[in-house]
Amino acid sequence: MNPPENANAPLAKGRRGELTGGAGYATCSHSATSTEEMRCGHTHHAREVCTHCGAFIRWLPSPRGIERRKMDCAMLAKLLTAEGLSTWEARFVESLARQKKFSPKQEQCLGRLYRRNFGGPALP
Repeated sequence: MNPPENANAPLAKGRRGELTGGAGYATCSHSATSTEEMRCGHTHHAREVCTHCGAFIRWLPSPRGIERRKMDCAMLAKLLTAEGLSTWEARFVESLARQKKFSPKQEQCLGRLYRRNFGGPALP
């Protein structure tokens, strides 16, 4: 089993054994991978594993999550060029443009701003 992606984060520096159970993790040298969908209700949609040795590679996003992010990016791009935003709204939109992912609250606020300025959902 491979460590979580953030096992070597600055917070974990010097405490890796404590955080990961002390097990040494070897990286898989194979290049063939396969996707395993998780059961309904699982936290993650699917995982990528090595076809040869079965080692965990990474968690994969759900198709619904990918579409949601595309929609958020389309709304954000249009709002970045919008006229008439208040100072707070303009700063909020600019701060979102510097982020990779949005919180649910940020997504809701982005949607409200978009509907208020353009009247409907964004087209990806």
